[in-house]
Amino acid sequence: MKDINDQQSSVRAILRPPQAAGYVGLTVSTLAKRRLRGERPHFVRLGRKAIGYHVSELDAWLAECRRCSTSERTGCAQR
Repeated sequence: MKDINDQQSSVRAILRPPQAAGYVGLTVSTLAKRRLRGERPHFVRLGRKAIGYHVSELDAWLAECRRCSTSERTGCAQR
C-alpha cells in the first residue's frame, strides 16, 4: 500500500495545461496545437476532457530542446 506522501508527490508530478505551459514557457494554445499534431511533450488523459503533463516528461522534453548555438537546425519545433 502506498504511503500518503507517495500519493501526494505523484499528484504534484502532473500539471494541468496552464501550469505546464508556464513551466515550459509556452502558451496553453501552443501546447494544445502540439497535442493535436502528436508532438512532444507527451500528455496524459486524466478524464474525458482533462489533460495533464508529467513533470518528468516536460523536463525530458526541455532537455532534448537544449542547444549550444542558434545555428543548430534540429530542435523542439521539429518534434
